[in-house]
Amino acid sequence: MYKSEIFVEFLIEGFEISCNELTKQFGINPTEYEDKGTKYVSKISGKEFILKISNWRLDSGVKHSQSLEYIFKRLLKKMRPFKNRITPICKKHRPFFNIIIHIYGNEYPAIVWENDILKEITEYNGAIGIDISFFSEDEKVE
Repeated sequence: MYKSEIFVEFLIEGFEISCNELTKQFGINPTEYEDKGTKYVSKISGKEFILKISNWRLDSGVKHSQSLEYIFKRLLKKMRPFKNRITPICKKHRPFFNIIIHIYGNEYPAIVWENDILKEITEYNGAIGIDISFFSEDEKVE
């Protein structure tokens, strides 16, 4: 049986400069980034496509079986030393705090966070998105 997994990431996209330049401005390395114009081949259809916007992503770096609140706090703690460098860019390009929850079987993970987390998200001018997926106990998403 799998325990539910929770992922939280900071995502900013649609900026005009390269991801390398954005990384220099932020002062922190992303978990992943993709520059506008990057070519990809779909694993499903085999068709080639080109990214129309750049995106820069930073995740919490902690085990995904922790609570949502714990994972969110770890991500914000990771970002906090660079906050003065990140927030000016966030005023122009609104970031997105993406929450992904994979629920297995009959589990009911709590989806709760305290006011201090919400307050800090607003300081980054961030929106919140939640993607919840339900799976049977014998399914595992890679």
